[in-house]
Amino acid sequence: MNSPGRSPEVSMERRRTVLVIDDHPHVRMLISAVLAMQGLEVIGARDGRQGLELVKTGRPDVVLLDWIMPGMGGEEFLLHLQETDPHVPVMLITGSAGGPDLSGHPRVNDFLAKPFDVWELAGRVERLLSSR
Repeated sequence: MNSPGRSPEVSMERRRTVLVIDDHPHVRMLISAVLAMQGLEVIGARDGRQGLELVKTGRPDVVLLDWIMPGMGGEEFLLHLQETDPHVPVMLITGSAGGPDLSGHPRVNDFLAKPFDVWELAGRVERLLSSR
């Protein structure tokens, strides 16, 4: 029995969190719905600046990042992320034809072109989470 004023100990493990940074709300909602079905907590940001704030407060386990956004885009976000949380895996998701050439970029762990299959995205996110 717990003493008065003490909360019961919770043995639940922290849910893994995915941060989705994309300027299109429908893309964020679709990704959020699919990943929530996988038991993940999903937080969303409309641009890199808001995404950096959520990295600091939300401590995501994986970041899904659009490359081209108004305000702070993907490239600037990656520069700041290196200072904020250099170890969080990043998957780039973009609709740019062919995507940016990020071969060898130290902060990008995976790349997926839009439009993408949501179940392929979920599988890749799971692999990134497993690698942590």
